[in-house]
Order: sequence, then structure tokens, then C-alpha cells
Amino acid sequence: MNKIENRMEILSGYLIVYLNIEKLIKIIRENDNPKPIIINKFKLTDIQAEAILDMKLRALRKLEEKQIKEEFDVLKKQKSEINSLLRFKDKRWEKIKEEINEIKNRFGKKTDIGKRKTIIGTEPKIKLREIEGYFEKEPITIICSKKGWIRSIKGHSEPTKNEKYKDGDGPKFWIRAFTTDKLILFADNGRFYYVNPDKLPSGRGFGDPVRSFIDLPSESNLISMFAYNKGRSILICSSDGRGFITEEDDILAQTKAGKQVMNLKKDTKSIVCTPVEGDLVAVVGTNRKMLILSLKELPVMNKGRGVTLQKYKDGSLSDAICFSNSKGLYWHSGNKIRTEKNFDQWVGKRAQAGRIVPKGFPKNNKFTL
Repeated sequence: MNKIENRMEILSGYLIVYLNIEKLIKIIRENDNPKPIIINKFKLTDIQAEAILDMKLRALRKLEEKQIKEEFDVLKKQKSEINSLLRFKDKRWEKIKEEINEIKNRFGKKTDIGKRKTIIGTEPKIKLREIEGYFEKEPITIICSKKGWIRSIKGHSEPTKNEKYKDGDGPKFWIRAFTTDKLILFADNGRFYYVNPDKLPSGRGFGDPVRSFIDLPSESNLISMFAYNKGRSILICSSDGRGFITEEDDILAQTKAGKQVMNLKKDTKSIVCTPVEGDLVAVVGTNRKMLILSLKELPVMNKGRGVTLQKYKDGSLSDAICFSNSKGLYWHSGNKIRTEKNFDQWVGKRAQAGRIVPKGFPKNNKFTL
């Protein structure tokens, strides 16, 4: 609308000077600043004067009254139509309808330009190959020290006294894997991390800090390291006695920051990450009380705090392990594995306190080394 009004104002000025073209040209030629003179003499507006002075003298001579009036009348009609559209809602919808029909006539299915150029077909079946197929599958042993130095050794080997560690450091995790595996790390902040084993330093050196591969906060520590096993379930527990089962398919992290799976309250840490095996789970607290539950009492969750497994008046959760009723409860005692098949007195319901651990249970309140 503003453009139309501005143009109409300029055309009105052209009509005025058209009748006085020779006088106008003379003023322009004889004066260094003709603008105020022509404004006063011909009663022009500032916009009209600027438009006239911006034209070349040859263009001024070519101005024709008929063309000016025709353009002015067209703009006047357009202005009237726009004002009518702005005032009346029904006319606006009529205009929209006209424009839609015009688009249909130009680009509809029956027009050459509107005909579909491609055919809708069925989705092709694409067989995806695992990315591991592009790497050579080699056996390796992955070692992570207590102070967080990680490395790999070619082949599947057993721990020996020949491995090198920095002063005051020693072995913490030791697993057998393959270069094509996905290495999963679980920290006491409730986050899972993923590391490509093929990227780990190999050889007999100290390795590299694990924090060079993952964004593990300085106040957090790793509590578990294992190779990803598609379709397997794992049990995770926190120091306040809560826990739940989660699927390994849901813990894979895509970034160095890891994936938060276990939500924790302040001053609470993740304590346990163990594979789900058998039909029972045993939990033990720092107060040396043990409780055995059916795995059916535990929820399967993608993320959360879980449910209370064991209550503590004094102390916190120390460890947990899944086992089979038929094979019995077991724990490591030095270099031996002890089995307890008569464990009925520790069987109970979720959120109970439990009973004092069996005779000979490790003093560190851990089922495994």
C-alpha cells in the first residue's frame, strides 16, 4: 500500500511538471540548487521534487500525459481494491479462493507442469552390515588400573606379575575381548560410557588415562568394565540400597559424555553393575546383613532410581550378585569359590533388612574379587 501511494504521489508530480516542462528544464539548467525553487513554483512535495530531479533531462522531455494518467488510474484502482480487502473479511476470502484456483489451474494434476514426475513405489529392502565387519577381529586383553590407566594386550591372557603399573597403582579390571567389541564402562555417577577397543593403546606400557577417551568427572570412579553383549540384561544398584534391571541395548552411549541410566540423589553413588543370571539376587550391606530376593521383584527400566532392595538402619549397600537357585549362592574367598546351597534363612521380600551373612563370608562384604 505504501509503495502504491508513493508511486501515485510521484505520478501526480509528473502530471504537474508535464504542463510546465520547458520552465522546469530552464530552472534546472540555470540553478545549482533547483529543488526548493521547483517546490515553491509548482507546489510540489519533497518526494515529487526528488523524483523529478533524479530523472535525466532527456527523460523529462519524453514524459507523456497519457502514459502517466494510465499508470495513475491503474494504481488508484489497486489502492481501492486493497482498501476494500482490508475492510471486508468476505472479500479477503474471495480473493484467497481466486488465487488458489489460479494456482490449481497453473499447477494442477491435469497440467503439464503439475503432472507427477516420479512414481510412488514400495520401500526397498536394504541389508545392513555390521560396521565391525570392516575391522579385523583379533583377540585382545583389556586392562584398566586402579588409577584409571587403560590399555590392551594382543591375545587372551591371564593376569601375571609382569604387567607394568605406575608407582602406587595396580590392576582393577581385566577382561578378554575382541577388537570388534564395544567396551562398556560404568561409573559411580550412574553413567555408562562406550570405548572402541581398537582405539586403545596396545603394548606393555602403562597405557593412556581413561579420561582421554571418556568425559569422566574427576570426582567419579569406574566400578565396572565389560564387553557389550547384545540382548543381555544387567543389574545396577546404588549405595542407598536401590536397584533395577536394564538392557544392554539401552545403555550404549553415543558421545564421550556417556549416558545417564541410574539417577542418584546427593551423596549417593552407583555401587553394582553385574549381569543378570539365574532367578535370584543376593544383596549385602556394609552392616554385614544379607537378603536374597527373586529377580521377578525387580523392575526392568531404561532409566531411573529403581526400587528399594534392602533397607539399612546403619550402613549402605555394599554388593549384589545374581545366581541360580539350583546352583546355589557363591562368593570368592581368597583364591577359592565357596558355595552355599542352604540359603533359605536369607530369602525374603524386597525392602527388608536381611540377616547376618553366612559364616566365612568375606570381611570386605563383596561376593566377587
